[in-house]
Amino acid sequence: MSTDTPAFQSFNPTGDIRVADIKKATDDLIEMVGKYANDTHQSKRRAALAITNYEQAAMWAVKSLFS
Repeated sequence: MSTDTPAFQSFNPTGDIRVADIKKATDDLIEMVGKYANDTHQSKRRAALAITNYEQAAMWAVKSLFS
């Protein structure tokens, strides 16, 4: 595993390209949130909530592929 691979994207034991695509898109969204959030407490909290929900959405999207 490369050190520049985002942690969220790196876990894909099936090697399924659809999983990789979902996780890549999620990593891109998470990166964007981090890039645009400012340094206020409220902004950091909202960014954290957005990231949590992106991760949850990715989990359900991947689960939908195999259920």
